[in-house]
Amino acid sequence: MKQLILLLLIAVPSTSWAQFTDDFADGDLSNNPSWQGNPNEFMVNNQNQLQLDGTGSESYLVDSSQKIESIEWRFWFRLDFEPS
Repeated sequence: MKQLILLLLIAVPSTSWAQFTDDFADGDLSNNPSWQGNPNEFMVNNQNQLQLDGTGSESYLVDSSQKIESIEWRFWFRLDFEPS
């Protein structure tokens, strides 16, 4: 019985459908998904990584979804400068 419960606890979360992913492979921030905010201040480099390319003091991107009730965001940042 304990093994069955353990199996269910491991298997059930892996079947969730609540994924939102953009790997930026298309290099386009205006379609699929349509990012809002300051997309002209960002670029997608040759490694498909989103990169800030602006001089503004505030740059942001947002995307909305009516289907997401709870969400977990994961980011990878590399600051190649002394942030103030």
